[in-house]
Amino acid sequence: MGSARENKKTRRLSKRSIATILLAVLLFGIAGYIIFDAWRANEEFKKRLAEIPVAMGDTSPEGRQQSEGRDETEVDDDTISSYVVSPDMPRLITIDKIGLKARVLQMGVNPDGSMQAPINIYDAGWYTGSAKPGTVGAAVIDAHASGPTRQGLFAYLNTLTQGDMIQIEMGDGAVYSYRVAYKETVPIDSVDMRKVMEAYGGAAEGLNLITCDGSWIKDRKTYSDRTIVYAVKI
Repeated sequence: MGSARENKKTRRLSKRSIATILLAVLLFGIAGYIIFDAWRANEEFKKRLAEIPVAMGDTSPEGRQQSEGRDETEVDDDTISSYVVSPDMPRLITIDKIGLKARVLQMGVNPDGSMQAPINIYDAGWYTGSAKPGTVGAAVIDAHASGPTRQGLFAYLNTLTQGDMIQIEMGDGAVYSYRVAYKETVPIDSVDMRKVMEAYGGAAEGLNLITCDGSWIKDRKTYSDRTIVYAVKI
């Protein structure tokens, strides 16, 4: 009888041990799956992060250049109206014919030697190596004709014709008016930057606007042509 009871007790203990082991294995498996799933999610996140253009979060000069024209966030009227610059700097550009009014940001030179362009497709950029509006020489302003999916600020720049008016408002509120004198569209490799940097036709003061045009060149990541509008101060 004693032996039978001991065997029965042993069987109960064995069943409990097996149940405990199975439970432990199950819990271990669940924990392992959770850890693996977290690792997999982390790896997927890192993969997606790696696929995001470095320019979107890169503040280096190279990263900034890659970001040019990538931001398609609309700039509302309040943001434009409240935009502030130094008194002697260009603040706003207005071209009534194409319904354009935008901020004018200050642009320098990219690492590859090209003139910087705005990151946002609805901003204009004044090249700081050119003359300030209201002074002798030509002020040069660029902007994008398009972004990745939307038309940019200068989408209709190529519709301007001789006699159309352009206004530049300065930081101190002064407004300078310019009349379009000439327009040209040339292949990107044929752009004469010396001409772009000069007031048209020997005028004392000028304003030259430049934007992309033509067809997309995939390997160069730019458009084939440039449209340049030359205007003189009146």
